[in-house]
Formats: sequence, structure tokens, C-alpha cells
Amino acid sequence: MLLNKNYDIKLCDFGWSTQRAKHEKMRTFCGTYEYMAPELLQKKYYDYTVDIWGLGILLYELMHGHSPYRAKKIDQIYDNIINKRMKFSSRISDEVKDLLNKILQISPGDRISIEGILEHPWVVKYSKLERLKKLSYSRSGQKEKPLKKIDNLVFVDKENT
Repeated sequence: MLLNKNYDIKLCDFGWSTQRAKHEKMRTFCGTYEYMAPELLQKKYYDYTVDIWGLGILLYELMHGHSPYRAKKIDQIYDNIINKRMKFSSRISDEVKDLLNKILQISPGDRISIEGILEHPWVVKYSKLERLKKLSYSRSGQKEKPLKKIDNLVFVDKENT
């Protein structure tokens, strides 16, 4: 995942991408060990929910600086994933823990949907903040009045404080 100058997310590296029918299940064993969903490790058929799992692993890494299931040996990584041995830093908010627990469900059918992720309070909170930042600039690029507290979010205008 890459960010452009506007902080828009761009995806790259589609080396393992494939086209399939909407409800077609796959069985190819591929990927980075620490990102593999349990159904991949168990050599079961899988669908798009493995990507939701991978998103959860990425979010955990962004919040902690390392994988949730890291270990020195591959079989230990597998065991940690299957047995959901995941620890949270004390500095991680309850909202993020809740989201990660909803994403990193062992059973694919129990994982939160993409729509559920986008509607999750933690994601909504930061989506609002980004929209507020964009609203603080006029079309000409000149700053308008600084935004203050809106929906419990605070936008700090460093130039005018």
C-alpha cells in the first residue's frame, strides 16, 4: 500500500492477483506466512475474506510495529495464528482492539465485512478528521477559518494558534 501526496491509498504488487467468479473459492497456497489466514494454513478452500484477514494483520503492524503472530520458526507462526495468540500493547485504544478482534477471526464467516470496517467507530472517527482537514482549505489553496471542536474531533491549525 502506498500513499500519494493527497494521502490517497494506492495498491501495488499484484503478483498473486487473479480473476474469479464472485462466489468461487480458491485453494492456492501462497503469501507471506505472517499474513496467511487460518483457512490457508489449514489448506481449506478460501475466498475474499483472506484479504480482510490480511488487512487486519497490516493494521496490527501499523499500530504495533510488528506482526501479531510473529515467531522464530514458521510452524510457530502457524500455531500462533490457528490458536489466535495475539497480544495488544497497553497504548492501543479499546476501539482499535475491538476492530482487530473483529477482523482477525479464525472462522472466515465470523470476520467483519469491509462495510463493517468502514462503519466501525475507530475508522469513522478518523475518516471524519480527514474530511475536516480537507474542508479547512479553500479552492484557491488559502486557509479558511480554522476549524475547532466538531463531533469530539479537534483540528489544530498550527499557523493560527
